[in-house]
Amino acid sequence: MDVLLRDKGIYRFDRFELDPLRRTLSRAGEPIVLQGRPFDTLVYLLQHHDRVVTRAELFAAVWPDRVVEENNLGQAIASLRRSLQDQAAGTLILTVAGRGYRIGVPVEYDTGAGQPLPRPIGDRAQPDARHSTAATPAPASGRPISLRLAAAILLAVVAVGAIVLWPRAPRPTDRPVFAPPPHSLAVLAFANLSGDAAQDYLSDGLADELIDRLGRIGAVRVAGRLSAFSFKAGGVNSAPAGGAGVTIGEIARRLNVGAVLEGSVRKAGSRLEITARLVDGVSGYRIWSQTYDAAPPQTTALAGEIAAAVTAAMHVALSGQDNAQLTLGGTADPAALDAFLHGLQMATGGGAASRRPALAAFEAAIARDPNYAMAHVYRGLMLEQLTDLEEGHDLAWISRTQADAEASVRRAIAIAPNLGAAHAALAEFLQKNHWDFTGALAEIPLALELAPGDAQTRMTYAVLQIVVGHRELAEAAAYQAAALDPLSPRIYRELANLLLEARDFAAAKVALTHARQSEATETSNDRFYGAQIELGLGHPGEVARLCAGSKEWPFEQLLAVADHALGRDAEAAQLLADLQHRLGDSAALQYAEVYAQWGRTEDALKWLKTAMRLHDPGMVYLRASPMLDPIMQTADFKDIERQLNFPP
Repeated sequence: MDVLLRDKGIYRFDRFELDPLRRTLSRAGEPIVLQGRPFDTLVYLLQHHDRVVTRAELFAAVWPDRVVEENNLGQAIASLRRSLQDQAAGTLILTVAGRGYRIGVPVEYDTGAGQPLPRPIGDRAQPDARHSTAATPAPASGRPISLRLAAAILLAVVAVGAIVLWPRAPRPTDRPVFAPPPHSLAVLAFANLSGDAAQDYLSDGLADELIDRLGRIGAVRVAGRLSAFSFKAGGVNSAPAGGAGVTIGEIARRLNVGAVLEGSVRKAGSRLEITARLVDGVSGYRIWSQTYDAAPPQTTALAGEIAAAVTAAMHVALSGQDNAQLTLGGTADPAALDAFLHGLQMATGGGAASRRPALAAFEAAIARDPNYAMAHVYRGLMLEQLTDLEEGHDLAWISRTQADAEASVRRAIAIAPNLGAAHAALAEFLQKNHWDFTGALAEIPLALELAPGDAQTRMTYAVLQIVVGHRELAEAAAYQAAALDPLSPRIYRELANLLLEARDFAAAKVALTHARQSEATETSNDRFYGAQIELGLGHPGEVARLCAGSKEWPFEQLLAVADHALGRDAEAAQLLADLQHRLGDSAALQYAEVYAQWGRTEDALKWLKTAMRLHDPGMVYLRASPMLDPIMQTADFKDIERQLNFPP
């Protein structure tokens, strides 16, 4: 869509709230499933709420550069009205005969800073001058109703022989109703009051443990770690130096939660003083608070005890299974817990260089307590990440390390069969390392059932679904993950990549923009994803610009495709020849993608067969790669699909 979407904006109309970036819609706090073109149509109508939007304009905005049937728009509008329960009265989405559609109720756009409704970039279609409201823009408060606008609406309705009763315009004293999902909360990073930054692992680790344990309770909706921790001092959402802190109410709105759990940890000698407070995100009143004074033998049970107290304060009735989940996978050994929290800090807050030290910390925890299931899970995850991040290892080392990672996760399941994190990790390993899609599809629903509030588990499910070709299921799960972790750049990068693989390039660009806005600097992955998206959008010149100057082979692969599309055949051929000289057969899949984009089908299929013979790990993404689209209907491609045993 050719629209301007801001990172914090929420559209409110009637009883509905719509977040374009998170692609979520709710009615009185209850989520509504609305995806694809109907969702895009609603966004565009809301952005142009002050006028009639023509059918031609909607086609250009929602189906850009695509040839579609005339009834596509009618079907999108019908689907939209069904989702809004508006098909009978037709008061939310008005049909203006012979012209198009418009929103029939007041619309407010809330950025948290009183900003007005945004306007689209490069607005292609201009409203008919006889009906234009351009001379009377919406007030700065975002409340658009005026007498002239009301009169224009009545005239439009009379012209088609209908009478619409306009709802009362909001008064300046009215505030948008914040209706977060029930039993939803965010766990902020606990403050370290020890006066020693080296003790951050304790305060952060306690909050991490609480997020994990509360996320296992089906009745509780927990904001993701990266989003909640972004409000920590120095995070992207923290107050600037010398400025006022972000209020609990602002945090609740940003994360769409009804309560916020905050606290502090003070270490004095061998004892810990921990204070926890649960605050209502709407009223700002304290719901519950407690101070714990714990010696090392008691600290191992604290996360479960605090989590149980929080759920009770939120009036969540826990079943016996829920109570078991609060302590599942943990340890009774204080030294094992301490080592695990050290490893967790390095695994979640450090870069690639921290993976080896984190692995050592998890192995130290296991040495203290061989039945520490969560330590086994994280040991497996660290081993698997080493096979992706460390270069220079031969295939035998990679195979041994992956087998060790899987054995560690299977050990965790043997210790704690109902540990969702272990089943999620196993699903990922089965899909990635064994191409066992059936086994992975059996594990991941169990992981979701056992840890319904974990954003990364939901994203793992989304990736598995896109790999096997279930694009709608993948998109829905990925957006759910983004809703759980709405301020996480990592989640939005994963969302962008998944939408790219779903061939929804415009939505992928929006998600990537959101990820970039959440961090101060652009990463190499941002440029790479951006180049892939521009290639999908048909902009080879922009691809060449983003890839220019890079000596990394993924950029050179894309540049070879872009140069060929721009008529620079000699440059493209030289780039591919250089890659083949440097990488040999190990990049067979990438050569297949380049040749497919060049239209050289036989060469593409030859290299694809080589990649299959070499058991290239990237073959798992065979169906997901847009680069292979030109050859996907060939008989040889279909034969390779059958060999991979994708489920229907």
